[in-house]
Order: sequence, then structure tokens, then C-alpha cells
Amino acid sequence: MTAPTARATRRFAAFLFTAIAIYGLWAIFLSIHTIVQQAPVRRHLWLALETLRQLPPDATADAAAAQRSARLLVAHWNRIHPHNPCGPGPAYVLAQDLPAQHACLVSVGVQGNHLLVRAYDTQGYAMDNIYEALYPPPPPKVE
Repeated sequence: MTAPTARATRRFAAFLFTAIAIYGLWAIFLSIHTIVQQAPVRRHLWLALETLRQLPPDATADAAAAQRSARLLVAHWNRIHPHNPCGPGPAYVLAQDLPAQHACLVSVGVQGNHLLVRAYDTQGYAMDNIYEALYPPPPPKVE
């Protein structure tokens, strides 16, 4: 068997380089697209975390007060952001009312007398609250 010619080697290298470059550009596009789609959910989660941080201690003094606070907060946040960025329905729900398809939702649950907030990304996977608390999204533009 003969060795490939220099021209064939260059053509193969050019093809391989082009395929890798197209794959890299596609990966960059998908990453940016995902980040842009998740931006509203990150803002919703940031709003929830900031509100919880500013709650007075008596708002979660016992389990009943925490449950009442959770319901009030979900209703208030849904007035501020009435639509789910990924489709129909609310942007905020109580954890016990979390639907099977929970993409782009923020759920508020109660454990004892503590309020727990969890956001779900565009595919319904739980987002990392620590990252959102450390690196909040830019505030929404007010027009």
C-alpha cells in the first residue's frame, strides 16, 4: 500500500480542521442560546433569594407562618412576573404544586419553619442557588 500524497494529507487536514471549527462554533452558539434562555429564570430566582434575605424573622416564626409567607410570596412574585418564560403557566409555584413539566419555574417550599427556594432551568433541572446568590444576573431594564 502506498502512502497518501501530500495533497491528500492537506485535504484531509483541512476537512478535519473545518469539522472541528464548525463543531466549536455550534457549541458556542448553543451555550450562548442556553444562557440567554435561562436569564429570565435567573432573574426570578435572584428576586426570590433577595426577598427571602430581607424577610423579617417573624415571617417564619413557626411552620404555619412559613406556609402563609410562602403562599403570599408566590402570589406577590407572580404579580410581578406573571408568565413563565418557557411556556404557559406561572413563573412561581409552591413546591407541593410543582407540575411534572417544571421548566423555567421557581418553587417555594417549607421545611419546618424555613422557606426553601429552588429554580428549574429550561430543561427542568434544578439550578444551583449558590451560584445565583454569588453572581446575580443584571437587573432588568426599566423602560
